[in-house]
Amino acid sequence: MTNWYEASTGTDQGLIVEEKTGENIAVCYDKANAALIAAAPELLEALKVAERRTKELCNTINILSPKKVRAIDWIEDIVSAIAKATGED
Repeated sequence: MTNWYEASTGTDQGLIVEEKTGENIAVCYDKANAALIAAAPELLEALKVAERRTKELCNTINILSPKKVRAIDWIEDIVSAIAKATGED
């Protein structure tokens, strides 16, 4: 998994750096956004796990169950967010 971290620039900007290579990923002109961007790879991986586990849950619940209907809503949101993050349709 790719790990990014927020590095200090000594200003109100935030710098996002790839942990293994030291490559600069992004400059955030609003430092408040830097933590969110730095967490993006971990958030994407968490969504992928949530997608897999939700699909597993859907497969074990009766199709008419209210829990299944809610799980389907969750999975659509998760799949949409992963697609947006990866550029995949």
